Amino acid sequence: MERFNFSFNNLTFCDPNLSQGMIQTSFIGSTNNCPFAAKPNVQKGESVSKKKTGLKIGLTLAISMAFLLVALLVILVAMRGRRKSRTWATKQAAEPNLLDQGDSSTYVPVVMIDKPLMKMTLADLKAATLNFDSGALLWESKSGPTYEAVLPGGFRAALKVVSSGATLSDHEASVTFERLARINHPNLVPLSGYCIAAEQRIVIYEHLEYVNLHTLLHTADDDSVSWILRHKIALGTARALAFLHHGCIPPVVHGEVKSGTIFLDSSQEPQLAEFGLAKLLNEGLLGDLDGYTPTELEEHGSPTLESDVYSFGVVLLELVSGKKAEWDLVDWVRGKHSPFCEAGDRQALSVQPTGLPASKTH
Repeated sequence: MERFNFSFNNLTFCDPNLSQGMIQTSFIGSTNNCPFAAKPNVQKGESVSKKKTGLKIGLTLAISMAFLLVALLVILVAMRGRRKSRTWATKQAAEPNLLDQGDSSTYVPVVMIDKPLMKMTLADLKAATLNFDSGALLWESKSGPTYEAVLPGGFRAALKVVSSGATLSDHEASVTFERLARINHPNLVPLSGYCIAAEQRIVIYEHLEYVNLHTLLHTADDDSVSWILRHKIALGTARALAFLHHGCIPPVVHGEVKSGTIFLDSSQEPQLAEFGLAKLLNEGLLGDLDGYTPTELEEHGSPTLESDVYSFGVVLLELVSGKKAEWDLVDWVRGKHSPFCEAGDRQALSVQPTGLPASKTH
């Protein structure tokens, strides 16, 4: 036998009769027993280097996969957001005003504050007003028209459709309505419910079948409006306004204090309606009130507590003079007041209420 190989077999013997060259090539790795056997040609440094290289490659792959996953997640979120935005834009374009829609109104809920078991939708409100027909119109103001309605269950209501273009989101409008519904005062018309339909906000009040102050003062026959009643109306309205300004935290700005928003109940107690709706309107929508603009409204561009007080002063002048607030009633009174101060003539003021005997004016 010319050649054999027992390398790396952990042999415990080594034949010394073999040649040194054969031992070196045939017993590699058996240096403990064969001093002349060659050591294995494997270096520790190379093994460590290979391990480090493998670790680096593994880390690089892991980091690359992590970045790839993050990128995919970002792309998915962006695509989902774009899809939602496109869907919302399509919906808005298709439904600019839910008051003009048909079947879609069935899915818009009505929230009744004091009657939570009374389930209604926008479709019920439309049916009760003949689709908000002008024949059901009670009155109209800067903040929007108000319609008479008999809701399911025989509930007589006044539906206020707040003008479109409100800046508040649906959630903000809902929070505002819930807060206004908690305001309770004998001289305030309470908010009974609401409906949020796209940009339209519909406020539901219990319908007062009695006349408002504007109609009472400016009809042809107003002999029943005595000084006692006028004083009662002024005092009750003042109490309502004081409660909004000082009894609520934060204070509530009415925004449209005028004879058209003051109603009388069966006891001829005044009740101020439509309070707090100014917050739902775009700035500048309540630019003037029945032909006059409070100074504070000109300065701030939106109703304030001070502009409410100014408007209440105009209501007082309307009560005393019997004249409509179609022009600047304040300037008219000032024009009558000046000669009165100079000449001392009581007849120059001419603010006797229409239809009342002269003896009741003193």
